[in-house]
Amino acid sequence: MKRRLETYEDLDALSHAALRMIRAKARAGALCSICLSGGSTPERLFSLLGGAEGRSLPWPDIRLFWADERFVPEDRPGNNFRAARRLFVDAVPISEANLHPVNTSLDTPEAAADDYEAILRACFDSARDKTFDLVLLGIGEDGHTASLFPGYVQVQDRWAAAVEGPAYRPPRERITLTPVVLNRTETVMFMVAGATKRETLRRVLDNDLDLPASRICGLRETVILADATAAPHSPA
Repeated sequence: MKRRLETYEDLDALSHAALRMIRAKARAGALCSICLSGGSTPERLFSLLGGAEGRSLPWPDIRLFWADERFVPEDRPGNNFRAARRLFVDAVPISEANLHPVNTSLDTPEAAADDYEAILRACFDSARDKTFDLVLLGIGEDGHTASLFPGYVQVQDRWAAAVEGPAYRPPRERITLTPVVLNRTETVMFMVAGATKRETLRRVLDNDLDLPASRICGLRETVILADATAAPHSPA
């Protein structure tokens, strides 16, 4: 799997680079499907999306999806969609019909995963190669991405799955997209920041398949945007 590493001075510069990639994908008049992740690393990017530069994107032509979600109510801290809504969704002219979060109001994570898979299959032709135009992902210190943790058994016939994360990553009940659908993305973009992820990123770049992040790649390109502290070949 060929990956392109781009190194930036800090998280702010990295986030501006991510915004430029989104702008390059989202062209007015052409429907663009973007899949987002949660966590702290993309928060600066989300703030930029909610600012003047981000608001100028062709939002009526953008559909938003989520790579994973914690099984907590939308109005509770820890919900990825809640964070995105707070940081930028409510500030941009995107239609509610173009927002596709995971429904965590259902009774079980399994029901939420089934519901989300149905949404995805209704939005994308299962027979076509490509699903999303762009997926934004992070990489954890343990090598997880989305809510695909080390030791996760890949489900070959599911697009979305209910998983239980490790005890050190509460809340443990989660819904995640699987490699089946993530690897049908045109462009996969990882955002990685912080010195604690340097060794993990080195292993991903070395294609260590014990790490879930190493198993995700785009149909056209896989780009890793890293700050100077996370990049393996940069001074700490």
